[in-house]
Amino acid sequence: MQKARMLMFVSITALLAWASPAGAQQINVSIAQVRGSEAVIVSGHGPARTAIALQLIGTLSDDIPDVSVGRYTASTDANGDYRVTLPIAPDFVRNTYLTVVANAAGAEPASARLLIGAPNAGAMVPLEQQTP
Repeated sequence: MQKARMLMFVSITALLAWASPAGAQQINVSIAQVRGSEAVIVSGHGPARTAIALQLIGTLSDDIPDVSVGRYTASTDANGDYRVTLPIAPDFVRNTYLTVVANAAGAEPASARLLIGAPNAGAMVPLEQQTP
């Protein structure tokens, strides 16, 4: 049994090494909607002191192609961390997907996806309350 586990570990390690180019660094990315704003926070980790190219892509419908919402650049700090707040215009449509793709020279791209909701979801605004 121990030999089978070792063989499986070696096989998985070899597959992972084959799947990523030699010397490729990792990028990770996350996306969260900013409460009270038509914006998102994009954060993650990549190579230290490097420019990270970020592209926001909107998926508005299964009947139309994806829409490029914007292209931005973030810079990582000495630890490789980055965090930026980006506008989501023109994707103000609720219940659509917004995907962020992060790229850096010499690194594997990463992506994350968010379902867009109302900027003040759950707020009880009297103007929007229906009266009987």
